[in-house]
Amino acid sequence: MPKGLVLTLGLLLAAVGLFGVLSKNPASTPAPESSAVSSGPCLDSGVTLVIDFGSESALESKVSCLQDFAGNGWQLLEEADLAPTGTSQYPAAFVCRIGGWPTETAQDCLDTPSYQEGTWVYFKSLAGEWVRSGQGAADPNNRVACGAAEGWVFITPNTPESEQSPSASVPQLTCDTK
Repeated sequence: MPKGLVLTLGLLLAAVGLFGVLSKNPASTPAPESSAVSSGPCLDSGVTLVIDFGSESALESKVSCLQDFAGNGWQLLEEADLAPTGTSQYPAAFVCRIGGWPTETAQDCLDTPSYQEGTWVYFKSLAGEWVRSGQGAADPNNRVACGAAEGWVFITPNTPESEQSPSASVPQLTCDTK
């Protein structure tokens, strides 16, 4: 086989492999087993998920408890039936839309939304206080453990400072791992 053809074929295979890695859901860890989802925060065990659609949405915040959940933050949204939508650039890594908000008319999700357009911000509850997450929701190393609370807030330039973290407080839980 000519040297140029081998090099071209090698580059093509590398590009296909890289595309496969980039286009795959970084959450390609095994999907969590089906969790029981209930309305309201977890009281004894489970993972609490808080979704605050922001004051401009006119949508009520959603608080759910997922029992027996094992996965990452992206999978948590999926398991809670909130249909997270990524961007064209990062289809399963950057959250552009949760539960249909913002609408497709308001946000096309072709690229990463800016703060001026409105964007979702990811939080974790640490010792009862909401803290912006330092990891992406789809990061395979971002495993959500029993007793955890995760939150999302849709923030626009008009969002007052007092509304830039999840509105619901959640109890601190320690799960009994018998």
